[in-house]
Amino acid sequence: APDLALQVAEQPGGMAEVILQVRKGADRGRLTAALAREGVHVRRGFKSIDGMLVSLPVSALEQLAAEAGVEALSPDRPVMSTMTTADGHVQRASGASEVVEAGLDGAGIGVAIVDSGITAGFPDLRDENGKGSSRVIARVDFADGPRKTGDPYGHGTHVAVLAAGNGSVSREYGENFSGVAPAANLIDVRVLDDRGNGRVSRVIDGLDWILAHHQRH
Repeated sequence: APDLALQVAEQPGGMAEVILQVRKGADRGRLTAALAREGVHVRRGFKSIDGMLVSLPVSALEQLAAEAGVEALSPDRPVMSTMTTADGHVQRASGASEVVEAGLDGAGIGVAIVDSGITAGFPDLRDENGKGSSRVIARVDFADGPRKTGDPYGHGTHVAVLAAGNGSVSREYGENFSGVAPAANLIDVRVLDDRGNGRVSRVIDGLDWILAHHQRH
């Protein structure tokens, strides 16, 4: 990765935190020995990918990257929320219009929102035109910092409404801006903090949780 190469050049005596992807068919014993030899500390492993978050001396990056059992090394890069206001973007990108015309509304489906959290009480995310029970049926928090519920930053709720809002708020103003699957349930997988920031490794943690629990929801 170019940013790792830059770190090697600029901070040869420092430490790096990287995501190590294991090559298919790798000799696990040899790889474990290589990690110990290079002073690598395994922070945690992942399930959705064959890899792990590790910290190691910058000086050992090139040697570890050349190890036969290593498919790739990449920095645990920052991630952040983004937003588009382009008219019709969601409908065009997702094919939502065709789905709605086919009479499908997401009933009985659980949609995981991997973002900054969800404000469960938001009317568009409730049953019965915004007055029934919340359709946020499960939540888990992987964001750095204190454990929280809800959506301190606000972006995840925005995404949840795009995915599964029932349009109840807009109907109060004579419009009907519903989401792609307005009857779907929602699973709140929080990976971004109060400022909408996080790390790639936290996103992978969220995907691991989804992989482990998807049949429940």
